[in-house]
Parts: sequence; C-alpha cells; structure tokens
Amino acid sequence: MKVVSVLPMDDRQKAYLESKIRAEFVYTSYDDVCEEMLVDADVILGNVPPKMLSVCKHLQLMQLNSAGTDGYTTPGVLAPETKLANATGAYGLAISEHMLGMLLMLQKKLGIYHDQQKEAFGRMQAR
Repeated sequence: MKVVSVLPMDDRQKAYLESKIRAEFVYTSYDDVCEEMLVDADVILGNVPPKMLSVCKHLQLMQLNSAGTDGYTTPGVLAPETKLANATGAYGLAISEHMLGMLLMLQKKLGIYHDQQKEAFGRMQAR
C-alpha cells in the first residue's frame, strides 16, 4: 500500500502514522505534489489539485484536510470506488472561539490597549 501525504507533519507525527500503518509513505506539499507521486497511491492525505487525480487508478481513500469537497465530487474526478472523507466539524469550535475572541477584542478595544502597552514598554526600554 502507498500513502501520499500533502499534510504538513513534523517527524513525531510521521513516526506515529508509520507505526500504525504498514505502507510506503510519500511526504510532500501541495505546491510540490506531482502526478508521478499519485499514480500508484492507495491513500491520499490532504488536498491535491483535483485535476491531478485522473492518474489515480486504484485510489481507495482520499482524506481531505478541508471541510468542503468542492472539485472532488465532480463526476469523473475520483473513481466510483474511492472513499472521500473531509474535515467537517473539525474547525467549528476553533472558528467559533476565534470569532468570539475577535468580537470581544473589538468591543473592549483591546487593540488600543495593546498599542498603548507596546508604546509604554518602548518608552521604558529607552530609559
């Protein structure tokens, strides 16, 4: 089995993944992935340009790192037997927390406080 990953991973994450699955692993990035890497892939982790997937003749699973599947569900992009998984739900809480934090920052003018603290710290350092 061959697994092609375009997900950003550190060495610890790669070692963990390799300890769980006996396979040949190819690690690359979205910008560096090429069709030659994908031709005999059984599993793809991460998003690759949908137009490159036509070379995948026996792809069994594609795990996207996005919630959306635009471009991957177009008929003919993936073989009918390929399972497509996405990251729906993985970002909901993080985005909600970020939006709440931004709302509070704007409402309480935390950006102004930050700038004032930075300015005061600069004056203290100059003494």
